[in-house]
Amino acid sequence: MTKLLPKFEPRQVKLKDNKEITIRSFDKGDVKKCLLLRKEVYGAAFSRKEWEWKFGENCPFYSDVLLAEEAGKVVGIQPMIVFPFVVDGKEKTSLMLLDLMVTPSWQAKGIFSAFIDILQHEALKSVNFIYTFPNKRSLPGFINKFGWEIPFQPLLLSKVGRLRVLQDITAAPESSYIGLKKDNAYLDWRYSRPGMSYARIEKKTVLAWQKRFGIRCGLLAEFDFAAYEKRIVDVKGLAGTAPLIFLINSKSRASEILKNYRFAKTLNLLRQFNLVVKVNPADTYLLKNLSQWQLSFGDVDVI
Repeated sequence: MTKLLPKFEPRQVKLKDNKEITIRSFDKGDVKKCLLLRKEVYGAAFSRKEWEWKFGENCPFYSDVLLAEEAGKVVGIQPMIVFPFVVDGKEKTSLMLLDLMVTPSWQAKGIFSAFIDILQHEALKSVNFIYTFPNKRSLPGFINKFGWEIPFQPLLLSKVGRLRVLQDITAAPESSYIGLKKDNAYLDWRYSRPGMSYARIEKKTVLAWQKRFGIRCGLLAEFDFAAYEKRIVDVKGLAGTAPLIFLINSKSRASEILKNYRFAKTLNLLRQFNLVVKVNPADTYLLKNLSQWQLSFGDVDVI
């Protein structure tokens, strides 16, 4: 695993209430504290296996965790993973931010802002762009305070019944693909998450069964539109009463194809995804490319 980011050296940061914390990269000795923080924030801890799958030796991609501590206690973390990203046949480097957590008694004091400030000044120098999928509470901070941009609005499309797909798709050439590099190494890792089960239907098509809104749903984690040219496909085992859900780029051709097949966007009233990016100043041209990102559920780390 190649080291692609600088380690974040310890530094003291003064918060809004004038309390000081230390922010630094984590090391192996901090994992137990990070797991306890997850339990404090969400009421349920990561399993050790899940942590190691995502941020330890089991992850084939470079990762780090920026942590905030006070008197030896971890009060906030901002994990990140470096993924290769393909734009028209050329490989770029992206940094995904995920699993931001701040213990309740330390929220709204400036830890989130301190994390983002450090990442913009230090990590952004080493990658082409940084991205994350913020909730509606943190979205304004990314946009208004830090100047991150929205390349497109992720869109949920759903339909009840069997998936009989898409006879009129013309396969797009590989050279025009824009998205995460999803080779076998990526797919084998991404869909081996401890505690989860996935159906690998065909080479680049993955279905995840999960409960959403109290209903058993089939989430298309990956779907290779190009592979289904002039074919009809049934997703095995998809019962007629189970919704099938895609997460896609609202600007994509796939969005129009699914709407033509009567996939509806009503779920967006219940659950909305947001995407924000910060592009390296040397790579501002990428923002236009990112508007054509061939997004899927697997990119978002919710399954």
